[in-house]
Amino acid sequence: MAAHGPAEVFFVPLTPLQDPALLLEAIARSCGVPSGSATSTAAALTVAFSGRRVLLALDSFEHLLPAAPRQAELLQALPTLQLLVTSRSVLHLSGEHVFLVPPLPVPALADLPPPEELAVQPAVALLVARTQALNSATPAVWMRLTWLAPSVASMIWSAPTR
Repeated sequence: MAAHGPAEVFFVPLTPLQDPALLLEAIARSCGVPSGSATSTAAALTVAFSGRRVLLALDSFEHLLPAAPRQAELLQALPTLQLLVTSRSVLHLSGEHVFLVPPLPVPALADLPPPEELAVQPAVALLVARTQALNSATPAVWMRLTWLAPSVASMIWSAPTR
């Protein structure tokens, strides 16, 4: 998109959304576009984004795969719209480019290093950083809890895909 000038970027968190039929409303809400029914929401998004360079970052799409064809319709109606989708599953849309992101390595649970070393392991460091961002606990508390991080990280990365 940078080759054609700046774009407006909208982040759309999809984890809380359970019904694929409500995807367009979630996009509209994140972009500040008034919405109604799915049909009118699609039309409202088309009008709102017409002639604008827009990048929608749709995060955690895997549980909404039945809504993928609606995204294809939006892309067809809006040639300057681009999607950046995070998902554990491929959407199978025309023009889709898939970039596989491998999981972060986790230390072996049978031979855990000392807490100081464990805290700098990539998976543990990410878990601690993201959790700290959500919680105001002191770093000392998190240092004591790092023994739990490899187990949690292992569960997260080995979770089955849909």
